[in-house]
Amino acid sequence: SGDGQAAHNDFGHFYGSSYITAPNGVRTYPLSRTKDGLLVADIDLNLCRQVKDEWGFQMTARYELYAQKLKEYISGDYQQQIVYDKEPPQKKEK
Repeated sequence: SGDGQAAHNDFGHFYGSSYITAPNGVRTYPLSRTKDGLLVADIDLNLCRQVKDEWGFQMTARYELYAQKLKEYISGDYQQQIVYDKEPPQKKEK
């Protein structure tokens, strides 16, 4: 437990359930929300490659920009950029 107390074991029902999804959206039958389970599945790596190639994520990736932003973030000088669709909300005067 992160608070130094005994482990917290009573969480109630887990929200959602575990399942495996293929890149094309097909998914396995989900595990129970209330019982322990083990999910085993075959993974079609050829299908993963085909979908990856078709979607073209690598074509639009900007790895240099991601690396630059990560470097700025971990340096401690990071300033969050907030973009508003409209004018930013005005602070209410007291």
